[in-house]
Amino acid sequence: MIFAGGKSVKLNSTEHHLVLKDEIVTNEAQHDLEQLGVAKNAREEKVRARAERLKLDEENFRMAKLYREFVLKEQAVPELVQIELGATVPPAETAGEAVSGSGD
Repeated sequence: MIFAGGKSVKLNSTEHHLVLKDEIVTNEAQHDLEQLGVAKNAREEKVRARAERLKLDEENFRMAKLYREFVLKEQAVPELVQIELGATVPPAETAGEAVSGSGD
């Protein structure tokens, strides 16, 4: 039984004329899509879209900086570096101070 769009579809014949050549099918993986830059799965599409978006954001930031500098004649402000005070790491136990769990 054949379904399309959630409904049963009547076919005159279920025979097909598709011929697969074993030497082509089992030869090697398909590389033409990789060479064209076509994503193989949704994850790869998301990674490429994110990379493209970050590249575009970086270019927009650079152009805005140039606009402020040359058109608006604003002075270039040095980029600020944020310093965070991290939590101190407790010293590691020495090998000689093994804790016994048996209560000896």
